[in-house]
Amino acid sequence: EYDRSHAAFHKIIETEPDSPFGYLFEAGGIWWQSSMEYGLFKDTPTLQGVFEKDIDTALKKVDALEASKDPQTSADGHFVEGMTAGTKGQWEIMRGQWVKAYFTGKRAMKHLNKCLKIDKDYYDADLGVGAFNYQASHFGKFLKVVAVVGGIHGDEKKGLELMELAAEKGHYGARQAAQFLATIYISDRHDYAKALPLIQRLRQDFPESPYFEFIEAMLQYRLGHWDESLKLGREIFDRSSGDPKSLNQKLLGLTCGLTGDQCLAKGDVEHGLEWFSKAVDAAPAAKATHSKKAAAE
Repeated sequence: EYDRSHAAFHKIIETEPDSPFGYLFEAGGIWWQSSMEYGLFKDTPTLQGVFEKDIDTALKKVDALEASKDPQTSADGHFVEGMTAGTKGQWEIMRGQWVKAYFTGKRAMKHLNKCLKIDKDYYDADLGVGAFNYQASHFGKFLKVVAVVGGIHGDEKKGLELMELAAEKGHYGARQAAQFLATIYISDRHDYAKALPLIQRLRQDFPESPYFEFIEAMLQYRLGHWDESLKLGREIFDRSSGDPKSLNQKLLGLTCGLTGDQCLAKGDVEHGLEWFSKAVDAAPAAKATHSKKAAAE
């Protein structure tokens, strides 16, 4: 519900214009939408402008928090600067600007580690540190050399563990961490068994969302649980029949949210065709037709 989330985040900015949190949250919401709806910034350049302004404003407003003598306030400041830089880095990765993303990520790591040094139980910071560790472990050869020279060593295992911790114990970003992890397990690692409990947890948090139900239907299918996948598919169909708009506004995210510029690639289309063919064969009308044909023969 992107429009509603933009409005809610912007209300925080209007209510607390001097707090960097609202700007971070609004920028994070826009980045998340752009990651789910490939090409969004090309179609709506004004949204990119809002994103860039939010990033700049958040980074300007963290100084007062970081300089506070209150440890919790200072930790909040370093958290906001780290996550804001991290969000900017994710946007640069999405645009293929890997060198920029590395240096932006290094800034993010500096402040997130300061946050954790002040408060080791600031689990939301683990999301940013974990994401950078995971992505740094997948840098190309050139950037890996740059990263090592810069004192940063990507650690895939550590990255996943920290994101798991953020998903379990985080305050602001627990659900974001869960979805980020699920995307990694689905798209990068093809470990559908690891992704399933994360998506099921998100389904419990958002029972009205067809998105997570759709993703679980796909995961159940990839794991060979056909009956469960078909049941979920029928629930989505029944819901969309009663309220088409509830699903139509999410179609781009449903079809391309996990694949980006590889949306509707051959493999995905083949799996989709296979699923629908089995679903049609399993439908009552299809069974009745087969029975009549068998009787006639």
